[in-house]
This record gives sequence, structure tokens and C-alpha cells, in this order.
Amino acid sequence: MDQCAGIDIGFDGSDYHSSSGKIYRECSDGTKVTQNEGSSFPGNSTRKTPVTKRRKLHVSFGNIEVREYSQTLVDHPGATYGPSIGLSWDHVSAKTLDIEAHECYRIFHTPRRVGNALAMTHCVRRQFLQNELNISREEIEKACSEAERIQKQRLSSRARIPLEPMDVVIESLKRKVARVVRRTLNQ
Repeated sequence: MDQCAGIDIGFDGSDYHSSSGKIYRECSDGTKVTQNEGSSFPGNSTRKTPVTKRRKLHVSFGNIEVREYSQTLVDHPGATYGPSIGLSWDHVSAKTLDIEAHECYRIFHTPRRVGNALAMTHCVRRQFLQNELNISREEIEKACSEAERIQKQRLSSRARIPLEPMDVVIESLKRKVARVVRRTLNQ
């Protein structure tokens, strides 16, 4: 039985008509019942479809929190040569600013860097890690070798992608052969 049958919900209790010839009646549970013109609401001719109400949505921003993180040595394989520098997990400082003031300051006082201005050479990274962050040469070499190992794994995985369909066929064949061998041994 239709739980919306006999319930007239709306501003004036009337049905809502659309230009496509469908009639909509809103139910108490927020769904709308739809039907083609010419059929009646009670009975099996109705179909409940969830419909979200349209309302004007807007987004606004008030304050932002700017956090500063310290830099550290990481084993990320993104650097083509030499050590990688990343952010540590703990933030050093945080300040709350009005977004308009922050954007105004950022535009006029700290222009965005692009392209090569964002990159550091491997020599600069190594010097920064040793002199500014006091990281030993052994730790840097260990992170570099780990990053190289990960890079080699990624290259190996990328090289195997074209062979993947063949691997699937070989695995299937292995399972079938093993099944046949088990059956012959069990007989």
C-alpha cells in the first residue's frame, strides 16, 4: 500500500505539475510521488522517487589558519637526483587571519613563485639539510638510497604494465593445471 496515498502536502494541498506531463505530489517523508497525467495517485501506478529540494546555496569564508611546518629529510622518490626535502608532521606555529587581509598581503608582499623558482638543485638541498637542519651525511645517503630503490620499483612496475594481460592468462593456466593434477592424484 502506498504510504503517501491520501496525503496532500504542499502550500495549498494541490499536486505539482511539470512541463513534461508528470504530476508530482510531495509526501511527508520528503519524497515525491510521480505519475503520468491521466492515472490516479492511489494504487500501483505511482512510483516514489527521492527528490532534493532546491534552495540557494552559498559558501563564505571568514578566518583562515595559516600553519608553518618545519622541513626535514624524506625518502620520497620525487627528486630525480639527491636527497628529498619534505615537511615534518608537527607544525611550528599557527596564526589565525582574516581571509581578505591574508589575500591582500599575499598578493602585494609575497608573489607566488612558479616553475624553476620552486625547484632546488641537489647541491642546495644537501647543503640545506646539513647546515640548516643538522642532518648527518649518513642519514642523507640512507634516504637517497631508499628513494632510488623506490624509483627502481616504480620503473619495474611500469615496465610490466603491457605484460599484465599475459600474466592473467598464465595464472589462470597454472590454476587449471593444478586442478587437473589434483584430480588425477585423487583418483
